[in-house]
Amino acid sequence: MSDQRRLQQEEQLLELLADQAQYGLDDAQTLELSRLLDELDQTPDDDMELAAAAVYLAMDAESDTSHEPMPAALADRLIAQGESSVGSQAPADIPASLPFPDQASRFGHPAWGWLAAAAMLALTVATWIATTPDKSAPEPAALRTALIHDAPDTFQTPWTASDDPVYGKVTGDVTWSDDRQEGYMRLAGLPVNDPSVEQYQLWIVDPDVDANPVDGGVFDVTSDGEVIVPIQAKLRVDKPIVFAITVERPGGVVVSKGPLRVVAPVGT
Repeated sequence: MSDQRRLQQEEQLLELLADQAQYGLDDAQTLELSRLLDELDQTPDDDMELAAAAVYLAMDAESDTSHEPMPAALADRLIAQGESSVGSQAPADIPASLPFPDQASRFGHPAWGWLAAAAMLALTVATWIATTPDKSAPEPAALRTALIHDAPDTFQTPWTASDDPVYGKVTGDVTWSDDRQEGYMRLAGLPVNDPSVEQYQLWIVDPDVDANPVDGGVFDVTSDGEVIVPIQAKLRVDKPIVFAITVERPGGVVVSKGPLRVVAPVGT
């Protein structure tokens, strides 16, 4: 198995374990989780499941200060797990950066990286829930303008019109830099969504990465008018050929079944 393929599978495993801890899995997702565990020769336990949820929630909090508070039941489980694992303080040998699947084996026993992440995050989860947005952070519009100005390889590709009565008149564009691995979606006319029912999810098609599109992150539209949304690609993409948006359940999915609501082909 190639390193790139294994990295993608580990990313999918982490997301499925996080979903299992937060929402539960449907039959198709349960089968996919079982397949990934077999291929990666992993045996999950409650610590690993909680750690996956903790890592994903911490990543979301770090990249998006407008996040909803984590479910109270999950917060309680993380706190209890952290207290039972490390007592009143985290182990001294836990690194400053979070261990992800491709780094977990560096901690000796394969499960320790997951446990360390859960324990460390559990000890600060109560404070994290109460964190307020950083008002000094640059707005996405300013970051998009800076990217266009500063990154010579930046390109823009528009969303294409379609006959879809709901999404066919969405306008705007995608701005992306391969060198920076940074990009932004500008969207006008995308309907407001209810995050408790569904969320928008971006997909990036790059055949050189994998046969499946790369997850570009979930997002919400909370008001009418134009919005600018940062792209959060879960894997490196160097030759994107299509950006597409689907509507998924809260938290998004690992592999989408479509349909594509809004599409922006590159180079058209």
